[in-house]
Amino acid sequence: MTDLQQAFLLYSAVYLIAKCGLFACLYVALVIVEKHARERHKQLHLFLVDKRAKEEVRWEYAYKQYQKKKSLRPASLTKAS
Repeated sequence: MTDLQQAFLLYSAVYLIAKCGLFACLYVALVIVEKHARERHKQLHLFLVDKRAKEEVRWEYAYKQYQKKKSLRPASLTKAS
């Protein structure tokens, strides 16, 4: 094998090792970011569920009045045209 061929093989091996190392680093970073994103999504979901429950209790009387008013409407108005 000539010196140029050996240099080419050496640089090709270094390139492949660097590429695989970069891929591994990016994959690990992606897994970490995804883990944090899932945790934040779960926290946000719990916050919104709690907020909706509080709002439902807060506006319970208004919702009852709305349902009562809605049930008293004539049947002809509730049907879609």
